Amino acid sequence: MSQTFTGQAISPGQAIGRIVRRRALTLEGIERELTPELTAAAVPDHEQVRLDRAVGLVREKVEARRQNLIRLGQTSEAQIFEAHGLLLSDPEWIGSVADEMRGGVLPAERALARVTQGWIAQFESMEDELFRARAADLKDLWAQLHRALQGKEADVNSVEESLVLWT
Repeated sequence: MSQTFTGQAISPGQAIGRIVRRRALTLEGIERELTPELTAAAVPDHEQVRLDRAVGLVREKVEARRQNLIRLGQTSEAQIFEAHGLLLSDPEWIGSVADEMRGGVLPAERALARVTQGWIAQFESMEDELFRARAADLKDLWAQLHRALQGKEADVNSVEESLVLWT
């Protein structure tokens, strides 16, 4: 059985393989995920350690992807991951998440969702196409950080080669 899907490709060419769909994150979905017990257990110092670990893990994965693309001669594609690395190093974004965790005594997932959704909305409202593209980058990084915070695989590079990821 053959089925055709359309969408925006992140790299040129055709894709053939098993499709795995990752649902987009929403603040409402995260609110449902986080039970009152998990929220009550949020200790700011512990949540900061979790956030720092997640950021470090995702930063390593992003840099590995960037280096791999450079080795393959795909420098324009590597620039996407360079931008991701810069966003992960942005003290204003990650610092705002830390402030939100401490101020509201929130789990890292909820603070990340609240702050990131605000940033995404700001970028999406900008007229400059380059800035609007940063909104997509933030959505991708948010998903990776959320998976890392949940202890789930933060990278799709370890899955089978014939996989098509649809988000």
